[in-house]
Amino acid sequence: MNMTTIVVRGLTALLASAIAVHSHARLELINLGVMEGGDWLEPWAVSYHGTYVAGHFDTSSGERAFLWTAGQLQDIGTLPGGTFSSAFGVDALGRVVVGVSGTHSGNRAFHWTDLGMQDLGTLPPEQESSASAVSADGTIVVGSRPEAGGKLAFRWTAR
Repeated sequence: MNMTTIVVRGLTALLASAIAVHSHARLELINLGVMEGGDWLEPWAVSYHGTYVAGHFDTSSGERAFLWTAGQLQDIGTLPGGTFSSAFGVDALGRVVVGVSGTHSGNRAFHWTDLGMQDLGTLPPEQESSASAVSADGTIVVGSRPEAGGKLAFRWTAR
């Protein structure tokens, strides 16, 4: 028996084991619920282990970003003067949520923590931006802003 045969047999045993585990895995759908007074909720992001979910839900005053943790929904608000918000990213520990919030100056990318929502600004000359993802540790945000014929991407780093 040569080394190739041993590796192939080991890989075959490993694959058979993985298939057996997967076939016995319990799959479960969990209802995330809706916010009080709302009709629907739309998730857009999930943390690495699935413990945290972010997205937006409806309210009588417009859409609002949310963070779901262990069955609890939290309205994370809007930027000051904001008309709506939507979350598109959440870090691995559920401590940072990113997305977009409507403001008097246009739509702006935001970075939210338990201290509140921070406007990430925009790339000149445009007045709009949207954050689309955040790193697992919450320190790096990526997004874009409109530009003639497409979008211009950005990377933001916490300091």
